[in-house]
Amino acid sequence: MGLHDCASHPAGTRACYVSHKCRCVDCTGANLEYYHEWNRARLEREHGSRQSKYVDADVPRRTLARIRAAGIGLRTISKRTGLSRSSMRLLAMGERQRVLKSTARLLAEVASEELTT
Repeated sequence: MGLHDCASHPAGTRACYVSHKCRCVDCTGANLEYYHEWNRARLEREHGSRQSKYVDADVPRRTLARIRAAGIGLRTISKRTGLSRSSMRLLAMGERQRVLKSTARLLAEVASEELTT
């Protein structure tokens, strides 16, 4: 990787990288950036857009607090949801900023069952 020596294209373009085989740092970086964007678009076309499997922990944290305020302990919640007590304790203490969507769904199910009866 040397200095940009192409007079036809400005430094840092994919055109210079491809057409004139310029391998300066700027042109190589431009080609790499293009490749990453192209590959991301290809994966979205083939597999659909990627959605995060995580959600913000605020709503599940409030849900867990409501369940516990109703007199249901972590051990019981753990048995009902299949979640570990330690992960729920960390959620309750604010140590988790995000949780799996499935965790949020499980807590919401327990809340709807326990708090509506």
